[in-house]
Amino acid sequence: ALQDFRTSLALKPQNLVVTRMLAMQYAASPIESQRDPAKAVSLAEDACARSEFLDWRSLAVLAAAHASLVSFDEAINSQRAVLELSPHRELAAERVRLALYQDNRVFRLK
Repeated sequence: ALQDFRTSLALKPQNLVVTRMLAMQYAASPIESQRDPAKAVSLAEDACARSEFLDWRSLAVLAAAHASLVSFDEAINSQRAVLELSPHRELAAERVRLALYQDNRVFRLK
């Protein structure tokens, strides 16, 4: 999956969805060798900036990226913004992530 996201981003560098997906892979891949927290933060910050920090999905990826970089205060701040912007149906899952970051734990994809 990681190589597919890299290829997709190379072909369409302005694609916000692909940027988010690649950032999430770098932040939260279950495969340790595929994680790169610094790249995750960089890509997630780019996605957030391009969406003017109004896209809750990009902010959720930024939170996961900060947590993977062991920057839990930043992760918590980003995740709180997610709770403000996400649709009601997503709130329970996003609260679980906030609790992870408050416990200084990272989010991992399954």
